[in-house]
Amino acid sequence: MSNTVQHDFDWLVPTTKELLRPDEVALFLGRRLTFVYDLVSEGKLEAFEVTDREVSRKVISRRSVLLVLAEQARENPALFFDRLRKLLTYLSAAQLQQFSEEAL
Repeated sequence: MSNTVQHDFDWLVPTTKELLRPDEVALFLGRRLTFVYDLVSEGKLEAFEVTDREVSRKVISRRSVLLVLAEQARENPALFFDRLRKLLTYLSAAQLQQFSEEAL
């Protein structure tokens, strides 16, 4: 694990790595690997193919894992808006504009 200080999501995704392996995501979600691949297929997890290797491997963005966890949050729904506000900082201006248009 990195020495980078992490504040808001330690209990959700206990790593500061921005790209995670599918098996790591399955561990954080407490689900099977097939569930993770289903979320990737549904577009709920943002996955990329690592191309600088001989064998192609998928990696999943930490931000999309956080969004899935926030979506599934049942422990304290009042925290959802705080989490969402912090997750919005990952979006580009164009993505924020699209989000704003679709949210209204």
